[in-house]
Amino acid sequence: HLMDTGFAEGSGSADILITSSENNLIYDIGDPTLKNLAACIFVPASGRTKIVNNTLNGALAGVDSWGGNIGPHTIQNNIISNMRGYGLSDVLIAENPTLLHSYNLYYGNAWDYGPGAVPGEREFIGDPKFVNTGAGNYHLKSGSPAIDVGLDVGLPFSGIAPDMGAFEYGSADYYVNSITGDDTHSGRAAVFNGTDGPWKTID
Repeated sequence: HLMDTGFAEGSGSADILITSSENNLIYDIGDPTLKNLAACIFVPASGRTKIVNNTLNGALAGVDSWGGNIGPHTIQNNIISNMRGYGLSDVLIAENPTLLHSYNLYYGNAWDYGPGAVPGEREFIGDPKFVNTGAGNYHLKSGSPAIDVGLDVGLPFSGIAPDMGAFEYGSADYYVNSITGDDTHSGRAAVFNGTDGPWKTID
């Protein structure tokens, strides 16, 4: 599943190849019974990559690389959790001496980093305290260690500092009808009928 807090992108088990990613929720990627190459985000074969304020949960890797791209890459303010392999993959770490990873929260991963990597500035391990992962609700509960500890990367935030992850604490979703532009739905009792039900989700 991939949900941008600006709009819904799609769902399924495909890896996301991306050069710029901000405020995305990407979760349950790949078949957990298989050792496939499913990662939440793949760094492309060339160009710079900026990956900030995303919530990545449940894949073989959080951020991986096709190989051969030395960046520079920036990975900041993300929550990377419950990876069956690496949070930041071994290939990504090995091939990117200029990789900047800082202000990220890791939790429940088999390994947080590929071999030879060390935690970046203000990176730590802790339970992000999601509201309800079973229902796909990856907002933060009160008391989450991800609240007000991020780095200002130029995105809107509330509080004394940005939160880590895709959602600012206390934010509420609302839905925009993709056909009519109606934004009066709360998102909690929305009607999805395949024709005029809400499609875009905005945080």
